[in-house]
Amino acid sequence: MASAGALLGSLSDALCHGRYEVLHYTPADLSFFGLSSARWVPPLFALAGVIIGTGLPLLDRWLFKTPAAQRTRSAVVGNVLLGIVWFAAVYLVSGVLSYYGVDSAVEAALLTPLAALSWAVFEATPAGLVMSFATAAGGPLIEVGLVNWTDLYAYSRPDVLGVPVWLPLVYFCGGPAVGNLGRAVAQKLGLMDGS
Repeated sequence: MASAGALLGSLSDALCHGRYEVLHYTPADLSFFGLSSARWVPPLFALAGVIIGTGLPLLDRWLFKTPAAQRTRSAVVGNVLLGIVWFAAVYLVSGVLSYYGVDSAVEAALLTPLAALSWAVFEATPAGLVMSFATAAGGPLIEVGLVNWTDLYAYSRPDVLGVPVWLPLVYFCGGPAVGNLGRAVAQKLGLMDGS
């Protein structure tokens, strides 16, 4: 989960937000595939991958007792891959809209149904909804701290506390994408029981 988070998160961030000047790293001391980022970004995405990717299977098992059929459907490889592609597409749409100067409130309004569809199509469990909301709250809160208490990066068009108002919607889509990848890994490792 750490490797997937580091690779997919960093690549998506660089392609969808860095390339479209949504944010700027200081210094941008990491380059890959002609894109730039910062050295601390992959470890942060790795941590997020572990938290979300292990968190959803744990919520399934211990808190919500998500039925095996729902967990298994969410962990099907095609569903996992399409969920990741959907997340990357929403990430990209957020970057493009910001780059072209779409008002942040309008951008949030446009991203809201995409976030809802992310959960409804690729997830649709109570545990997944909790994870999506937790990701939508936790990710931006961490970014508020990083943006305001460090000089590591800044958003080009911040709205509230140094971050765009639409940012939680992108994070919300990360819940099903990374959570279902975690379910698939747990299933492959035999950690998802039939209960």
